[in-house]
This record gives sequence, structure tokens and C-alpha cells, in this order.
Amino acid sequence: MHSAGPKLVYNLRTYSPVFVKLLQVKPALAVLVHDSLGNSIADAEVRLKGRKATYDPVTQTYRLKKTPRKGLLTVSLNGFTLFEKLEMEEGYTYDQSFISKVIHAPPIRFIWRPFYDVYNSLRWHGPQGWVGRVFSLFDSRYRRSFSSKYRGYLITNKPMYQPGDTVRYKAFVVEEDGEPVKERVLLQLSSYGEQKKSLGEMQPFREGAYEGYFVLHDSLKLELDKSYTLALFKPGKKEKQYISGSFRYEDYELKENSYTLALKYKEHQAGQENSLMLRGTNANGLNLLDARVEVALLTKEVVSSEAPVLFIPDTLWVHQQPLDAVGETIITIPDSVFPKASLNYTVTAIEQKFYGYLVHQRSCCGTRLSGGAV
Repeated sequence: MHSAGPKLVYNLRTYSPVFVKLLQVKPALAVLVHDSLGNSIADAEVRLKGRKATYDPVTQTYRLKKTPRKGLLTVSLNGFTLFEKLEMEEGYTYDQSFISKVIHAPPIRFIWRPFYDVYNSLRWHGPQGWVGRVFSLFDSRYRRSFSSKYRGYLITNKPMYQPGDTVRYKAFVVEEDGEPVKERVLLQLSSYGEQKKSLGEMQPFREGAYEGYFVLHDSLKLELDKSYTLALFKPGKKEKQYISGSFRYEDYELKENSYTLALKYKEHQAGQENSLMLRGTNANGLNLLDARVEVALLTKEVVSSEAPVLFIPDTLWVHQQPLDAVGETIITIPDSVFPKASLNYTVTAIEQKFYGYLVHQRSCCGTRLSGGAV
């Protein structure tokens, strides 16, 4: 929420620990429930118009034998309930008035339909109806897609990535009759105006199910501020697409991430080790993945010294390590890095992505007392 002149501007966002994908395999409905990392959730309660869906461990989806044309889907997990409105899918019939039935009945519809398709083609700036079928004779882009014979999903663990991030994906593909695809597939990455990039072939780890990961390295030669399509293809001379998903590639700063940094002891004696506790989380409260930290222990002020002459460097200690994926990351500061003196020090922690992309920097202060200090 923020102000823009005399107006108050706000938007409503939903932060959910569960995510839902609907797979329409007529007449059945398959509901995929997963977390923000793409891991399927098997212990949720899924209901549609009061009817409870059963979990299928083979496809890792919740199944209903017959799908209502519309209704409210509820997914409950650990006291949290997500509501998803089920819209009528194209192809289902609906109740029509008498006049509408007459207009759409043959042969009357054959009179006005050609003109309606021309009108829609001009309105949407693309061939519609019979106009599209005429275009398909000369341009393969308007022909029936091979992928329309298949159902499923392809999801990534995030909707947006930075250079150097790791893209983790999962996919599930079934044929029109619901039979899972069993063949090896080709994974490709593409974007408008760029040549397709092949990421290799893979076998399903279970019938119809595929998963893997790849790093957005400089060798892929991707362009920033663009959307990319990740798709599974059937290998061969004429590659045919099964299913696809997309993500955004930007050099952005995660403004909704939060970071904590604290010392176990603000003041400690010589011979006593101190610890540094850090954590980086996203807007959902989950630990940041693929992140590391660089810690620097710096001299702030020398209070007293046990020796008449003692050299004390500005930087007492430097340490690097990845952030833990669960809970706080605890780093022990060895007592041996401190000189024989009482001093105040500063700990600076730079949390960053792999490949050196800076995320955040925080500092905290502490005091170390030597054995001779009072």
C-alpha cells in the first residue's frame, strides 16, 4: 500500500503454503497439490462442491471420477484452506435459451457463422474459425498442435530467476485417454527471437513423471528481462511438443526477502567461543536456497592490551560457507582469532547467490574481554 498524490494505491496478494494445478482429463479431474519448491503434498484434504477427492500415489494427484462444470475447490492443510474457483472448460455445454438454440442450430448458424469468424479475426488480429483453417493450409503455426493430444503440467520451483540461479522443474504428461507417457523426452529452452537450446534427453523416473534441474549459466547466452519457455518434446526428425511451462529471467533484487544476524553473546571472555546466528527467508518464510554467506570479523575499538606493544589487524577473520536449507545457520567464531587484548568488534555478513550476485549485507557488534580485563 502506498500513496500516489491524493490517491491511496493498494493491491491484495495471497501468500499460500500450497499451490494447485488442475489437470482436465475428461470426464475426470486430477488436482496436483504442491509446495513452493514443487514437491507434491499427499496429506491435504481436497474437496469440490463437498465431494472429497482421493489421492492417487501413482500420479501424485487427487482424483475425481466426474468433474462438475463449475464449483468451488477447497484444499486444506495444517489449518490452512485454499479456495480455487473452478471455471467451465471450453467444450462443455451450457444451458441455452430457446432463441439461442434456434440461432445456433443448423442450417441457420451456417449463414451467420462465416461472417462472425471474419469479425473475430479482425477483432483479435488473428485468424479465427474457418479463417484459421484456411491459413493452416499455408502456415503450420495454425494447424492442430501435437501437444493438444496430451495433458499434464510442467512447473518450476520459482516464477522468476536471476543469472546463476538453479531451475528445478517437475513434469507429468498423460495421453488424451489418461494413459501416462512412458518414452524418453527432449528438454528444450526457448524464447521469442532466439534459437532453441537443447538441455538434453531424460527418461521418466515413473510412468509419465519427469524431473530435473539446470543452472542459468552464462554459456546459455540468455537475455535479461525476457520470458523463457521450458518444454518437453518427442525426440525425432520432426520434434513434437508434449507440454510446456514458462518463467521470467531478470536481474532483480528480492525486496520481500528478510535476513537476521545476531551474536550468541554480546560480550564474552577470553577462552570463550562465540557463535554467529544467521538466516535468510523469502516472503513465505522459507529458507533461501542456493545462497551462501561471507563473514568478516573486523576490529572496531581496542579497549586494553595485555602487552605493551601489540599489532592488531583491522580484519581478524574471514569465513565463507553455504546457508543451511533448514533453520538458522550457526557459525562458530574461534577464540584463537582474537589478539591478547580487550576490544570491541564488528561482524559483517554478506549473503549472496552463487556466482557472486549480491543479495544483502548486515552487521552486528560484540565485545571480547581479555583475561586481564576488569
